[in-house]
Amino acid sequence: MEVFNIGPWELILIIVLALVVFGPERMVRYSKEAAILIRRIIRSPFWRELVSTSEEIKTIPRQLVKDADLDESLREISQLRDTMKYPIRLDASEDDEASGENASPITGKDAQDRDNR
Repeated sequence: MEVFNIGPWELILIIVLALVVFGPERMVRYSKEAAILIRRIIRSPFWRELVSTSEEIKTIPRQLVKDADLDESLREISQLRDTMKYPIRLDASEDDEASGENASPITGKDAQDRDNR
């Protein structure tokens, strides 16, 4: 979990550095003051507006796709991409095998090639 983009290890490092710089007595007082300041900021109308604006910005790309009816186009692109990853090959020899003409058992390298597809 990250708060203000600070992970747990960074937070531990900050606490240790504050303990070394300020000492144990002043660190307790400064940490209480910092907590009061953070609480005021989080409860302020400015912070609420900032959070709501941030949420709106995160939803803009999805809303644009929805408004422009690009959902279907994105699905088609995804299907084409999948088709390009795994193309369907119809060689003449495979057509003959499918129809039953000149059918012969698959052995050796042909079997390996088919398994690798």
